[in-house]
Amino acid sequence: MPLETIKKEVLLKMYHDMLMSRQIDERLIGYSKAGKFPGFFHPGLGQEAGPIGACIHLRPDDYITFTHRSRGYEITKGADLKKMLAEIFGKSTGYAKGKGGEFRMCDPSVGIYGPPGTIGANYPIAVGMALACQYKKTDSVV
Repeated sequence: MPLETIKKEVLLKMYHDMLMSRQIDERLIGYSKAGKFPGFFHPGLGQEAGPIGACIHLRPDDYITFTHRSRGYEITKGADLKKMLAEIFGKSTGYAKGKGGEFRMCDPSVGIYGPPGTIGANYPIAVGMALACQYKKTDSVV
């Protein structure tokens, strides 16, 4: 799709989400180096556009699952940033009460069924979600 056909508001949201994803990852790298949060995370520096481009036209009733470098997916799909960061920092206010880190970001209210923690395990999850959409006769995208 030529850039001229994409609405200015959409392009601005894409730019905003890429910048937000980049800034969050840069800060998390600093915190990680300083030993300020438990566990680990996978930064997506230089890979911000892919997740955002994949999610920008999805609706809240569409579904996503992913593996690593997830900030762009979560931001663009509408995750609660406070809960997302709380989870990464091991806080009880996170999506999985701070017990799963970046690999337990699940927010069904906006269609995020985050990473299963094992590369490739998201494909059967996506197929199951797609079958559920067919069964329910919705026009949701997975």
